[in-house]
Amino acid sequence: MPHARNIVIHRRSVVGDHATIFHNVTIGGRDYNGYPLLGRGVLVGVASSVLGAIRVGDGARIGAHSLVIDDVPVGETVVGIPARMVHGGKGSIPE
Repeated sequence: MPHARNIVIHRRSVVGDHATIFHNVTIGGRDYNGYPLLGRGVLVGVASSVLGAIRVGDGARIGAHSLVIDDVPVGETVVGIPARMVHGGKGSIPE
């Protein structure tokens, strides 16, 4: 956490090894339907939110100010509100 300020991670969320999480990030539930699972080496950009029972694959990148409410494949880059894919990853969702 290079700039560990204002980071909220729900206690039931899982963050993989070597993840990078920048400031003003929220990782948590959505409507009490589960919590995010972030894979190894995931990068979460400034002021992003990762919400709900979703999986973010190993090595995925989430751009600054993005809202992630759907699964992100391994190695993929997502940006925007709601987040959409912008770079080809390996195309698989972690189990």
